[in-house]
Amino acid sequence: MEKENNRYDIENYDYNIVKQTVQLIDENKRYDITIYIHEHNEDVIKDFNKLKNLKKQYKKVKFKIIYSKEYIQKNKNKQIILNIIKIILILIIIGTIIYFSIFFVDQNKTKDLSKKIQKYKPEINISESIENKNTKEEKPKIITAYNKEYSKMFSELKKINNETVGWITIKGTNIDYPVVKHADNDYYLNKDFENNNNRYGWLFMDYRNTAPTLGQNTIIYGHDSGGVMFGNLYKVLYRKWYTNKNNQKITFNTENESATWQIFSIYKIDTTSDYLKTNFTGNEFQNFINIITKRSIYNFNVNISNSDKILTLSTCHGDNQRLVVHAKKL
Repeated sequence: MEKENNRYDIENYDYNIVKQTVQLIDENKRYDITIYIHEHNEDVIKDFNKLKNLKKQYKKVKFKIIYSKEYIQKNKNKQIILNIIKIILILIIIGTIIYFSIFFVDQNKTKDLSKKIQKYKPEINISESIENKNTKEEKPKIITAYNKEYSKMFSELKKINNETVGWITIKGTNIDYPVVKHADNDYYLNKDFENNNNRYGWLFMDYRNTAPTLGQNTIIYGHDSGGVMFGNLYKVLYRKWYTNKNNQKITFNTENESATWQIFSIYKIDTTSDYLKTNFTGNEFQNFINIITKRSIYNFNVNISNSDKILTLSTCHGDNQRLVVHAKKL
C-alpha cells in the first residue's frame, strides 16, 4: 500500500486489507484521505457488493475503484449493448405513451362528435292517431320518409356527411349513431362522421348494400374498442342482456322509414366472411338463415321466410374472432 499526499493506492487487492485500511482511517478520523483500489483481476468485481456494503458502513471514508484497461476494453461492448437496450426501452415506453394518448384523444373526439350529432335525432312517438272508418279506434302508424321530422334529421346529417344512410339504436348499450356508406369497406375504418382521421372510425354499411332501399342482408360494421361505436356491443353476449325482451329489438331507421328489427341470432365466430353474403338466388337465402340461426348462443324462436329482410352487425372480438348479431325486419 503506497501513500501519496492524501491518497492511498492498494495495488494488490485483498478485501481484508481494504477493510483494515478503512477501519484504520475511520478510527483516526482521517476523512481527508481517499483509498484507490486498483483492479487487476476479477476479485474486485466479485467483491463489489461487499465493498458497497463497506462503503455504507463507513460513510465518511472515501474509496474508489480504478479499473484496468483490460477490464474497460472487455466491458466496452457490453456497456454499448446495455445502453442501446436502455435507449430502445425508453423509445418503446415513449411510443406506447404516444400510442395510447392518440387513442384517448380519438376516443374523446368520437364521444364529443356523438353528442354533437345527437341533437339532430328527433324524439318522436311512432304511434300516431289515425281514424278507422269502422271502429273509430286509434291504431299505430308507421313513420315514413315523408315524416317532416325524419326528413329534417337526414337533411341536417347530410350537411355534415352526405354519405349518411341511416341511424341505429340498440337498447341496453350506448350504441346510438348515424350510419354511413362509402364506395368501399375501408374508408370508415379510420375516418369519423366528419371525415377526420380517427382510429375508432365510424359505423358503416357494406358498400354492396343499397340505401335507402335495403336488400335481404344489410350489413353494418364498426370497431369494438374504447366504449364507442360497437365497443359496447359485447353486452349482447351476456345472458342477462339477450334474455331481456326489451333488448331484443334494434331500431335502424333509413330515409324511407323507421324500422324495427327482431334479433334472431347472436354468436362469436373465428374470422370468416360466410355471414357477409348480400345477394341470394333460389334457396340460398333459406340455407343461409339456417346456418346463422344454428350458430346462435340463444334460441330467439323467430321464423324467417324468403321474403324477409335481415340486418347483420359485425365487429371484432378478441384477436381472431368476430362478434355477430342478426335481426329480422318487422
